[in-house]
Amino acid sequence: MTERVCHGRGNYPTDFFYVYATMFKDLKVLLPVSDFQMGVLRKLNVAPTQLHLNDWAFMQAFSAVCTGLALYLTLGAFLYFFHVQPHPSKP
Repeated sequence: MTERVCHGRGNYPTDFFYVYATMFKDLKVLLPVSDFQMGVLRKLNVAPTQLHLNDWAFMQAFSAVCTGLALYLTLGAFLYFFHVQPHPSKP
């Protein structure tokens, strides 16, 4: 295969990044991301595109449950339930 998955900015005058449309259409993630979502990204030290769509869905569901139950949405509570496991490096 010769088709590239990632491309540089090229001659475009502004910065941009690629995301799956599902993230916005189905998961209802909005830009700019919420303070809670930004806190998760910072704590995990990842860019928005480095999280799998299931991770975004988990974040959205956690937010909805906390809102529905009138609970405070905190990073500590989220990370109690959500665990990140790095992909094993290949030799």
